[in-house]
Amino acid sequence: MPPTLESLISSALVESLLETGLFGVYAVLSVTVIYLFRSRDRRPPSVVLVGLGTQFIVSTAHWINTLYVVHHALGRMDREAAGEYLGNVSAPTLRTNVGLCQACALITNLLLIHRVYVVFGRQILAVVPALALGMAQTACSIGIMYIVMHAHRGEQFTEIFHASNPWVTSMLVTSLLVSVYCTGSIAWRILSVRRGLKPGNRIESGTSLITVLSTIVESAALQMASTMGLLITYRIRFVGLVVFGESMPLLLSISTVLIYVRIGLGWAYGESKPLAERSLPIQFAISTDSAGAVLQVDNSESAEAAPKTVEGVPISSPRHTGSYPVALRSFGCLDCSPAL
Repeated sequence: MPPTLESLISSALVESLLETGLFGVYAVLSVTVIYLFRSRDRRPPSVVLVGLGTQFIVSTAHWINTLYVVHHALGRMDREAAGEYLGNVSAPTLRTNVGLCQACALITNLLLIHRVYVVFGRQILAVVPALALGMAQTACSIGIMYIVMHAHRGEQFTEIFHASNPWVTSMLVTSLLVSVYCTGSIAWRILSVRRGLKPGNRIESGTSLITVLSTIVESAALQMASTMGLLITYRIRFVGLVVFGESMPLLLSISTVLIYVRIGLGWAYGESKPLAERSLPIQFAISTDSAGAVLQVDNSESAEAAPKTVEGVPISSPRHTGSYPVALRSFGCLDCSPAL
């Protein structure tokens, strides 16, 4: 048997075992998200529920199809025939896996873009670059699927999925750029707001390690690292490409679910505190006359009683009298994770 086919069989077996372990982690996290969402008064918007549900279906279908492929190849064929079957792009099972991988990557990026949209106060301009990159990634995924669907009988996946293929390279690069942009934007927003809060208003105990880990989870840094790793493995070929590439749907899904686990825990933390401490509205305090006209910003109080600020935005104080509060926005939990 050629060494390439032998390596392909070993890689497929290792990948199926790894994906099974990752699916177990993903299933536990998904159940946790469902519990946190259903046990709270607040509910995520429909787009999040639909996205997470579709992602779960796609990831589960990919895992089941992978197990079927490995069982069919190693349980019913000799080793040489199994190696040819596992690398045959024209096989329906491999085409299905490729389509599920592309779908999961697009769904994950759409959920991440929506998260950026929420974090930046639902400002559409904040997600325009990510949406443009997402459209480019979609076009590249369509190109890849077109090549796969028109592959000749017996054509091996190494003849299509390599770094010199412009569709594959463009898809990976655009996906990586989406991850980098969204991860950097969310991390910057979270850190900038967190710096304006007192330590008592955060979920973390104050240790720098926990703060860093929570920021990594909320900003989807795992997704960025996974996409970067996939781009690198296209230079490693068989073992790295098969094992890492086929595990990407579950890695991306875990990255997404971790974000919403973090949000749900933030809701639970906020509801466990007294009612007066659950929210942190950011407001302007401005004086008005009897007709309701704005006179001037109320800066007449002492420095001790002056409203505190988060990112330079005054927070109204209960000691302000005769003022007209204009709420700018409020965050979903006290650790600065914006509301869904």
